Amino acid sequence: MSNFYKKMFFIFVLFFFAFDSDLKAKDSQPLSFQLPDHFETKICPTPLWKNFSVIWKGVSDQRSTPLLGEESLREKKTTAVTSTLPLDQVLEQSLKPLLIQCGMTLQTQEAQNAPHLSVKIIEFYADVEKKWMTGKGIAKSNLEFQLDQPSHKTKLNLRSAIEFKKSRKKNMKQIEETLNELLFATLKQVPTLQWQ
Repeated sequence: MSNFYKKMFFIFVLFFFAFDSDLKAKDSQPLSFQLPDHFETKICPTPLWKNFSVIWKGVSDQRSTPLLGEESLREKKTTAVTSTLPLDQVLEQSLKPLLIQCGMTLQTQEAQNAPHLSVKIIEFYADVEKKWMTGKGIAKSNLEFQLDQPSHKTKLNLRSAIEFKKSRKKNMKQIEETLNELLFATLKQVPTLQWQ
């Protein structure tokens, strides 16, 4: 066998085992979210909302499924993705320090005429498809912020969408990176909220 054919055979074997390892991952697989260090100061360097105090009512997951997405291999669904920590807890732990960094005071005890702030997760999902050399996909999020004041209620939605086509990555790295990018892209919009 010539050196050329030996090299081609070796490359084929590498691809075979790479795809074989992906194909074996057919069950649900939990992933962990990881934000950049000091993400809240990067998103909100200086306070935006001064003397704005609310009763924090927390984050609730209103999605119909706890799944965060699916990763497919050549148009065949292979792995459903979940989170090691429930998504509402992930966002609770992310939003609280960010809101405080942006100048909001979060209270847990009721106070007379104090507005109530709550967040609902309407959508948070990613689909990734792997080809021979590339991985492509789309990810979307939708968070609903509700501010209940004595005189009126305000609902504000933060929506993010990511589409990409990149070099293919082994195992679950592609969708893990995508979900982390989606989380950060969603949080980056928090300073744009206009409370009335």
